[in-house]
Amino acid sequence: MPPGGSTKHNWRERCLSDSQNLEKGNLIEAIRTRLRGLFNRLNLKKSVPPGSGLNYWEQRHKKYGVRSILNLGHTEEEVDAVTRMQKAKLFPLLAKQLNGHEKMILDFGCGPGRFTADLAEMIQGRAVGVDPSEYLLSLTPENSHVEYRRMEEGVIPLEDASADVVWICLVLSIIIDEQVLRQTLGEFDRVLKADGLLFLVANTAEREDMAHIKFRSVSEYQEAFANVDLRLISEYDDLGERISIMAGRRRGPVN
Repeated sequence: MPPGGSTKHNWRERCLSDSQNLEKGNLIEAIRTRLRGLFNRLNLKKSVPPGSGLNYWEQRHKKYGVRSILNLGHTEEEVDAVTRMQKAKLFPLLAKQLNGHEKMILDFGCGPGRFTADLAEMIQGRAVGVDPSEYLLSLTPENSHVEYRRMEEGVIPLEDASADVVWICLVLSIIIDEQVLRQTLGEFDRVLKADGLLFLVANTAEREDMAHIKFRSVSEYQEAFANVDLRLISEYDDLGERISIMAGRRRGPVN
């Protein structure tokens, strides 16, 4: 569905309004929300055994639905507003990084497809969303410009040098196995075109790792993506945790 100018303008205004309302909020409610987030993190840390990997996340997805991909300090009623807030923050930043020649964007860890169709619309091309969760993929909406594919851990089901843009939003922190992370990084290197754009959103809070979440710094991500000129372009706060937004283009040819 090709984007229309006035529709896109109104859509961005609605996103911005939701973002501002969510950020202002009520002080007491904000304190309650942060306490909910702290409770959920402490409860998760105590009750979830390490090493259950993808099985843990699939169980979490089935229990909490779309909310499972957010900080569980957010209530079910806040899910849509949080998604709109994220779009209002992230999409204008992504738009500034595009050169107008992009035709295909990879949504890595697309989950239920919260962003995928909008990403295809933004580049006026197509998007491929990949995720290991069968349950989340079953929730994705149909769109003629989007294809969803189930991926195996550490393997992206995409052709070599086929993606003009790789979008990674709040996904890499749940890859806690360093070998799987290295395999995944190698897959990004394989599928991203020469001079392709990498857009990365990550939780970089300075805090202790959890059973199924590993917190890495901006510098660690910059070192991990050695073939990308990855720069920190913005940050925002989510229930007291720092979310860093990074972007950069690939250096040199595809291996």
